[in-house]
Amino acid sequence: MAFTLKPQLGSLPLSFLANSLEEIAKGAYSEALQKLIALQPATAHVLRDGEFVDIPTSKVVAGDILQVRAGEKNSSRWYNY
Repeated sequence: MAFTLKPQLGSLPLSFLANSLEEIAKGAYSEALQKLIALQPATAHVLRDGEFVDIPTSKVVAGDILQVRAGEKNSSRWYNY
């Protein structure tokens, strides 16, 4: 007597497994994204009117001169021209 698996019943565990793996991957991606967002500093040290002042990072514009202090987080992009 041969054991036969009906197609409807055979695909159910695979579908469940695929959905479970997808949810695990989404959770890991979301967690990694939250960790990256947490790395972003809230303020930047910008040269304005001859002295460095702390401003929100959202107010930094192209051409601003930033001061990066040892051990601080930095979210700016560095270009060498």
